[in-house]
Amino acid sequence: MRAVIILIFGFLLQCPSQLIGQTKRALIVGISDYPAYTDWEDLHSFNDVNLLTSVLRVEGFDSINIAIIKDDQATKSGIMSAIEKFKNSLNSGDIALFILVVMDN
Repeated sequence: MRAVIILIFGFLLQCPSQLIGQTKRALIVGISDYPAYTDWEDLHSFNDVNLLTSVLRVEGFDSINIAIIKDDQATKSGIMSAIEKFKNSLNSGDIALFILVVMDN
């Protein structure tokens, strides 16, 4: 997880100066509550979601531009709907970041 964050923010820091003034938008999907039939243990991805949100705020993402969906909202249709809404919120030149926090078995 830390390597991904470092790569993402390394990229943001190296963006051309004309992009820095653009709106930074993020969509974070966190799934930690898995159905019993999957035999996957519940995770604490909400910790990662909270950590990522804090890091994004430090990196200049306005909280109003950080969309988060978790667990019960993170169904296939919920994720697809959130992606569509996220896509429609983007303007030319915006910096867009999609983060998926799930079981990596």
